[in-house]
Amino acid sequence: MKGECVGTLDVAQNLIANQMKVFARIINLDSRPDRWSLMQAFVKASRYNLQRFKAIKVPDTDAAKGLLSLRARADVRRERVQHEAISGLGAVGCAVSHFSVWTEFLQSDADVCLVLEDDLHPRGAPGLDSAVGSFLGRKDWDIGLLGWCSTLPARRMDGSITPFPSSAGFSGAQAYLLTRHAATTLTESFFPLEMQVDYAMQAIADAKGLRIVASSRPKLRQTLTGSDVFRVCLLCEPSLVYGVVMGLVTLVAVLVWKVWGKRGLA
Repeated sequence: MKGECVGTLDVAQNLIANQMKVFARIINLDSRPDRWSLMQAFVKASRYNLQRFKAIKVPDTDAAKGLLSLRARADVRRERVQHEAISGLGAVGCAVSHFSVWTEFLQSDADVCLVLEDDLHPRGAPGLDSAVGSFLGRKDWDIGLLGWCSTLPARRMDGSITPFPSSAGFSGAQAYLLTRHAATTLTESFFPLEMQVDYAMQAIADAKGLRIVASSRPKLRQTLTGSDVFRVCLLCEPSLVYGVVMGLVTLVAVLVWKVWGKRGLA
């Protein structure tokens, strides 16, 4: 009997999911046709009608002044002292682009917003629809993470929602879903911009009670095609961290060998 109830619930959830409208956009700069070419793997593999959103480029600091808090203006001049800080005009343009997608979504009649950045690795394309579908029809989330970078352990939500661990802290807004409630809340509190878009999403979610939930499916990862927002971040690229650490270890070992080798010969 219990199995029949669970099966009925799954069927009902799938029916609701199939009827939901998804507003799907890929944020891409005009100057990065190489990335748009790679994202064709997602466009072709997905049934969610992924469309290109022309990323907004902020031309100069004067144009950014009205968008930033006093602290963020100082961060732009210092080129990012802290990981979450606004690193430059690229970060401002990135944040405004995400905000603009949310605004367009709210002007549509769609139920859910799917946002992808253009630096996703193509090998994640076959699993996109499955990851998106695992959220649709559920009511236990507001922001759904499909891809993220985090060094903090995930913690599970209360109750029986074990397949969806809530992110204890994430960076990277390369792939996520928003409900209309989440998009409304984010747009109402987004400006003046204080920090990078991913950290701003977390801060607003924490202040307003939005539920951030990470997909249990394999997360969508970014490629190393060079950031348009800031210089390469070692916190977000474990492979680079490993390379740097191993390089330093090797250098120290060579120096020690030379010093002790000379002493031994003497």
